[in-house]
Amino acid sequence: MEIQRELVPSKLEQLVMADKTSVSLRLRSLRSPGTWLTLSWHHQAGRVCLAAAGPLRTGAASEVYGLQEQLSSKLQGLVLLE
Repeated sequence: MEIQRELVPSKLEQLVMADKTSVSLRLRSLRSPGTWLTLSWHHQAGRVCLAAAGPLRTGAASEVYGLQEQLSSKLQGLVLLE
């Protein structure tokens, strides 16, 4: 699997929520110093993808940023293992 090959192990450096149904994680690994892993749970367009560039911030709702802050405080600095 490409994600496992490229990003395990890696450290979470940044978390961004562009909208209410997706979160992008900037991960640093030995192979990829700044790869973004995007997870979306949209009911019609859920996806998981890798990208070199970070997401555009399009979300404006305060609950998006509240959730982003909560996730960042809990996940910042954790290491992704298998």
